[in-house]
Amino acid sequence: VQLLSGCLSPVDMRLALQLAVENNISAYDAQFIALTRSLGVACVTADQRLLDVFPREAISMRDFCEGGGAGL
Repeated sequence: VQLLSGCLSPVDMRLALQLAVENNISAYDAQFIALTRSLGVACVTADQRLLDVFPREAISMRDFCEGGGAGL
């Protein structure tokens, strides 16, 4: 597990807005998915919509805690 504490990374806002429009999610949520893609890590979330729409990028908190959070 790699934690990114104290690490700042820019978000590709074009990608985030594209993801938001194409997947009918908020721009806020789309920023997390865009950042996940650029960093090559999993997005740990309790948001079932993100888990359903982005199964490669998003992982549930339960699955993460059970050892499935090795990244993409």
